[in-house]
Amino acid sequence: MMLFKKETISDEGRIKIEKAVISATYPVHTHEFIELVYIMAGGGSQFIDGREYQVSHGSLLFIDYGQTHSMTPKHSMTYVHILLEPEFFSRELVNVESILDIFCYNMFSEFSGKQESAVQCVTFPKEELAKVDHLIEIMLQEYEQKNPGYLSVLRASTQTLFAWLLRKMNSGTDTVLLDSMQDVVEYINEHFTEKLVLGDIAAKGFYNPDYMSRLLKKYCGKSFSQYVKEKRIARAGNLLRTTDLPINDIMLQSGYTDSKMFYQHFKEIYHESPGSVRRKK
Repeated sequence: MMLFKKETISDEGRIKIEKAVISATYPVHTHEFIELVYIMAGGGSQFIDGREYQVSHGSLLFIDYGQTHSMTPKHSMTYVHILLEPEFFSRELVNVESILDIFCYNMFSEFSGKQESAVQCVTFPKEELAKVDHLIEIMLQEYEQKNPGYLSVLRASTQTLFAWLLRKMNSGTDTVLLDSMQDVVEYINEHFTEKLVLGDIAAKGFYNPDYMSRLLKKYCGKSFSQYVKEKRIARAGNLLRTTDLPINDIMLQSGYTDSKMFYQHFKEIYHESPGSVRRKK
């Protein structure tokens, strides 16, 4: 299988844009960069990690780095692909929430072991094709001519394209976004006695911490900190009732190292002290 390395992108802005026409199957390959593919004319099938997407004029695909990709035109397919190094996102688009949302579709595979990816292809309706085509043509022209300021134009255009992509994805995939929180909750359930920092968990999936916090609250009805607190105190309460372990040991086994915080959280949830619960067992 072919591997296209980062060196494929030689432009100083960590971006490459090309227009191409194929009339035969383009074999399976993978790459060390992110790829957007926009179909300008014709159609056929695009395969991402073995999943088939039927495409036609107006279809826009998002292929993450490391994923496999191939194309089979029905007769011929004219497309534009935009190649982006991963650093392009973190350095140039770090404040664009939509970019980070797209990563969330695969964000917790390392926690859950799941390898399935969600929808990575949208097709714009006929009434929107003119504006998308126009934006793509602007990007091609800017990249080819490289006039002063072209990188700024390309970055702004890429932001716009991703915003449109996510708008279409979100119009029918809010459930997918929320379902991804199941993996987050499962991870917390397995690691709540360890040091957990929302920012660290979010970083594993290229996620904006504030946005992940909002999704998590929508999913389980509680903030990240409240959910972790309740899990830890529930464990402490169970150990108090079922074991003779010293309270300090129970505190540590429940994920606390600060006794003042432990007693404060315990009383907040149980409305009594750990000692009172112990005496009732």
